[in-house]
Amino acid sequence: MIAIKPAELSNKQKEMLDLAHKGEILLVARPAKKNVVILSELEFNKREKALRDAEYAVMLRSRDGRVENGEGE
Repeated sequence: MIAIKPAELSNKQKEMLDLAHKGEILLVARPAKKNVVILSELEFNKREKALRDAEYAVMLRSRDGRVENGEGE
């Protein structure tokens, strides 16, 4: 992860966005803790899929536990 200031992002926008596209995560440090994270669409989609998969696994484990306890589906 690379931390940058908004001015640096403005001055080096193409370079910074190219880094993000290559997989680097950028943290744009802003005042009052209003930071922003920039990542590639591919990285975003991978993280979203991992989150959905984890939520689905929790749901399945919960359902399996109810079935084993005779509570039905």
